[in-house]
Amino acid sequence: MARSGGHQYCGLSSLPQSSKTSIQVDMRNFTSITTEEDAKYNILENKDRSKDAYKVTMGVGVRIRELYQVLNSHNLFVPGGVCGSVCVGGHFQSSAMGILMKSFGLGLDYVTRIKMVLSSGEIVIATPTEYGDLFWAVLGGSPGAFGIVVEYEINALNSLSYEHAFAVRHFWDYTNETFRDVVDKKFQITQHPAYQKLNDFIAYITIGPHISNPYLSTSCKTPSERHMISLVLVWTGVDSGSIYNSIPSNLLCGNLSAGTTFYSHFVGPFNNIAGIKSGMSSEFEYQQDNDHTLSHILGHLMVPDFVGNLKSNWNDTKRMIKFQEAEEIENKALKMARDDGVKNIDEEMARYSVAAGCTTGSFDISFFVDQVTDRLRALHDNPHLYCVFQISDMGIKDADSRINAFPLRNVKFAYDAWVIWRESPGSDTAEDAIGWAKQTKVDIDAALGNNTCSFMLSTNGNLDIHDPVVQSRYYPDKSIFERLQCIKRCYDPQDIFKTKFTVPPAVDNFILDKKCPPLSFYSQRPYTLLLILIA
Repeated sequence: MARSGGHQYCGLSSLPQSSKTSIQVDMRNFTSITTEEDAKYNILENKDRSKDAYKVTMGVGVRIRELYQVLNSHNLFVPGGVCGSVCVGGHFQSSAMGILMKSFGLGLDYVTRIKMVLSSGEIVIATPTEYGDLFWAVLGGSPGAFGIVVEYEINALNSLSYEHAFAVRHFWDYTNETFRDVVDKKFQITQHPAYQKLNDFIAYITIGPHISNPYLSTSCKTPSERHMISLVLVWTGVDSGSIYNSIPSNLLCGNLSAGTTFYSHFVGPFNNIAGIKSGMSSEFEYQQDNDHTLSHILGHLMVPDFVGNLKSNWNDTKRMIKFQEAEEIENKALKMARDDGVKNIDEEMARYSVAAGCTTGSFDISFFVDQVTDRLRALHDNPHLYCVFQISDMGIKDADSRINAFPLRNVKFAYDAWVIWRESPGSDTAEDAIGWAKQTKVDIDAALGNNTCSFMLSTNGNLDIHDPVVQSRYYPDKSIFERLQCIKRCYDPQDIFKTKFTVPPAVDNFILDKKCPPLSFYSQRPYTLLLILIA
């Protein structure tokens, strides 16, 4: 099994040391990034907007944080996630979804070439026209199932072409009332005709550990001391231009008057929610100074992921706070950590368990909020446990579904809930956390109703892909799953690249006879795993 960053939620990319039947292929050193030679000169020096995209090649061990830094240095960007320590290897196989997906689609939609190693030992270059079936399957089909991806080539977009970029991020101390107010206003946005018909913007909510307590101290007792609420709204203007433009008359509804701007109606209500943390909240607007373009905004909105070293995550968090306030918070947090028995903050690690899901249908928002607040109430009963709860309407911009196998473009809403804890408290805390995550999955899915599904980037619960219920949850369109089985049969018939979650080769006679192409081209190939990458 190949591993680049090891962020697969259920650990399926990481083999136990005791395994005697499997091989771990570690791709963390494949970290090169190259851009077209003329990109920096054209964009940074000449402010050239005539070319919309530039080729960028990246190894699978590159972390998203590093990719965005390089792209931003050229004023380039590509849609993707906001968790900086995730590597592109699995990210671009599972979706590369993030805060720009409503305007630009998924990051995997921008992949133009894949270099990979097959189970036969062959090194191939897959594109839409060469090994086109393999190219289609690797992007969104079943991460890790078809071979070892070594390198991607992507089309990165020119930031100067999007001069109306804008973002706002607000923070509040957590209370049930504030959370309900933020969620209510967010869902009013998503129901508005301008949001549903235009691709200009997306908004998402996160509940996470309080910034004043980055080392997860048990000394914080009340919900408002333990967690914060954040809201991010990103505007690209791809359909409507400036966020200060008026909403078109045909999209006005309710008591909105002519001339109402997008900003006043979609950002204004959040500005008026009591308790905004003014020292942390901020707005970002496009300027032609290389520090306020869409690529810069995307990099600035990255979040600490609270997986691994807590000192590292605090260093990520400091980007959100003014220097003097960050220094004060750091001193206070270090004292809390020492009082809590932390001996070496540089080595203090966090662990996590995840509940996640999505839906293609409508649901009772009030019931959903009730379920979330109930789960947070249960969490606050245990001083060792914290959460990162992410809530997002999806609205993935349409793309030709034939270009890749991503199976869930029609999802309307998604959540994931990470319960995190310091490693030091021991196994009882871990058991409590896992129990919390399992119950959260049950309760939140109950609120989402009968159309629940799951993304491959957020696997959790039962992952036996041979189970029809699991199949239908991750691949609602059965024909996509069957086509992936045929492609797996062609390129890895002995199922060398296998976990309980990867798509198996087609063996059913009906699928083989009716759905799969002829295998004559592949039948002469030897199937032995190339081990050169391990050396």
